[in-house]
Amino acid sequence: MLTVPLFILGTWAVPLALLVGAWWLAACGLVAMLAAVALQGRTHKLEKVPPAPFLGPRDVLARLFAEQWVTFPRYVLSGEFARAWRAGKLA
Repeated sequence: MLTVPLFILGTWAVPLALLVGAWWLAACGLVAMLAAVALQGRTHKLEKVPPAPFLGPRDVLARLFAEQWVTFPRYVLSGEFARAWRAGKLA
């Protein structure tokens, strides 16, 4: 639940940094995105059914961005996240 907002904030920081000319903001955005992906990778290893292996570099980027920007927000907004949380399925 915490890594997706971190990734999204990092994603926003990169183009914003280019607009305002703040290289440090771009660096912080990239670090935030990498940290979020690393933390998610660690938690995916704890899952009973691991995600399918990546098919290549394009698949890595496509799946990472789709999960962060589409799949997880849809999961939260649909109420499924709250139901899983209440049922104790997110441990």
